[in-house]
Amino acid sequence: MFPQDIRRRSQLLREDAHSRRPPAEPDARGQLLEQRFRALSQAVLMTRATASSAAWRTLRMSLEPWKPQRTRASIQLYLRREPDASTYTSRTVIKKEEEEKEEAEKEEQEEEEKEGVEEKDEGRRRRGRRRRKGGEDGEENERRKRRKRTGRGEEEESKEKGRSLTMVRAKSWTLKKHFQGSPVQSDFELKTAELPPLKDGEVLLEALFLSVDPYMRVAAKRLKEGKIMMGHQVARIVESKNSALPTGTIVVAHSGWTTHSISDGKELEKLPTEWPDTVPLSLALGTFGMPGLTAYFGILDICGVKGGETVLVNAAAGAVGSVVGQIAKLKGCRVVGTAGSDAKIAYLKQIGFDVAFNYKTVDSLEEALKKASPDGYDCYFDNVGGEFSSTVIPQMKAFGRIAICGAISVYNSTGQLPPGPNPESIIYKQLRMEGFIVTRWQGEVREKALKDLMKWFSEGKIQYHEHIIKGFENMPAAFMGMLKGDNLGKTIVKA
Repeated sequence: MFPQDIRRRSQLLREDAHSRRPPAEPDARGQLLEQRFRALSQAVLMTRATASSAAWRTLRMSLEPWKPQRTRASIQLYLRREPDASTYTSRTVIKKEEEEKEEAEKEEQEEEEKEGVEEKDEGRRRRGRRRRKGGEDGEENERRKRRKRTGRGEEEESKEKGRSLTMVRAKSWTLKKHFQGSPVQSDFELKTAELPPLKDGEVLLEALFLSVDPYMRVAAKRLKEGKIMMGHQVARIVESKNSALPTGTIVVAHSGWTTHSISDGKELEKLPTEWPDTVPLSLALGTFGMPGLTAYFGILDICGVKGGETVLVNAAAGAVGSVVGQIAKLKGCRVVGTAGSDAKIAYLKQIGFDVAFNYKTVDSLEEALKKASPDGYDCYFDNVGGEFSSTVIPQMKAFGRIAICGAISVYNSTGQLPPGPNPESIIYKQLRMEGFIVTRWQGEVREKALKDLMKWFSEGKIQYHEHIIKGFENMPAAFMGMLKGDNLGKTIVKA
């Protein structure tokens, strides 16, 4: 468009030059020439372009009437002058303006792109907030269900949430030195350690209830000094990176004597879905845990009791013995139990034992056993061992069965062990003695056993008693007291 504009303006100049007006005076011609140059400058400004060769020729022709002998160089020199208040025609200024315009357009484009990115980011943030809102609603529903199931309030959960977001320091009781005879407080050491952050697939456990059991006395012989004492606990998952074990899940863990621990979840056992709300969680360490299952399989599988038979149980007021006697009664057996205090004897009679006596106060254990069952015993569930068992064996009936569950009477012995049962009685009476560990039964049979125990409990056919000691710092004292027989029922430490 620029050449056409120049030609048009040049045509106007020629027409004006050849008009009938008298020639202008030199000064007037100079003024007119200046006006024509200004007009040309305005054309350059309007078209935003530089003059082509054809445009320069047209310009020279338009100046012919005044013979100005203007060359392209002279015209360029004019066009490069700095503009005054009345004119604007500098190519340098035009170029600068174009550069400024391009820069402004570039900035505007960048600003638009930036706004576009911000809009996209804002969109993503809105979508993220919606997703989080949906997730939070789902999590809140889960928390409400958990609170209803566990009876925990919002304050407890908020404390739990705060703990899970910080580094956790775990307290643990370790075996400082191996036991020499009966355990003493100095054999244990309380240590504190900071747990590392969770890895994918791991969970952080917080102990609620911890168990102390007779087997720990024997197992400690194989434990290295400085290691955490072994044992089961009921724990709550307070932080999780395992989708199968969300925060708040209650599990039974073999984490030992520690307040907090990290697990990959493989050995954790969730509580049964049918766990009654009215049943304490601590029963997962007693009647519905290892002791209850030991009693179940020992009396039903090892002894194989039948209705009408006579069953003898020692340490009958303990976590295992009390369940053994009650299951035997369910199966129609006559049950005789022994314990080491009058309070325990009263409890055994309360839960249905036919005969119970304090072996520590009788004049003769042999005579007391004969008096309790003159015809002898079909099944003997042994938790004590030692001299007690040596006294019982001769009073077993032919083809009698003996389930050897423990030998707590000799666990703390340091010298020579007492003589064992008379082999002659075992041979001629064709007795069957079998030791066992509850981990032998797994899978479906274990699930069935647990369902049976819970069913009998719900029907009021099995009762329980717990000896609960508060405070994690009392773990060693609870353990030593249990070995001495201070407990009635299952000994539990509440963390």
